[in-house]
Amino acid sequence: ARFAQLRTRRIGVITGPADFNYDEIVAATKGMAVDDLQVRVFEHEMGHRLPTAEWFAQTLRWVDEPYRDALAKEAAEAQRLLEGYTRKHGEAAPAPKDARARDELVKVTRVGPWSPAAWRAAEMLR
Repeated sequence: ARFAQLRTRRIGVITGPADFNYDEIVAATKGMAVDDLQVRVFEHEMGHRLPTAEWFAQTLRWVDEPYRDALAKEAAEAQRLLEGYTRKHGEAAPAPKDARARDELVKVTRVGPWSPAAWRAAEMLR
């Protein structure tokens, strides 16, 4: 189960030809790719040391790209749901006994947690 979960993630490896582990790292990543892991080697002119902030940021952008895309889709759907709520009910908080309206706002927070729309829905649910 954990290996299946690992297949849904990206692995970015930073190295360079001057790294004494370079050949082993490249070979290991090829083995990971055979096992259907999403792995990419970011090669820079570096030895066996920490990457620069720019190299690290470039790798991290690639690793996080699917997550950022998923968050953007969640936020857009949450915004769409919130707009639907406000078209029907306005900007006011739902009446305490209006379970349907409350459920609509709760759905916004579930679909796009941490999005601006979810925060607005949470404020309206107070």
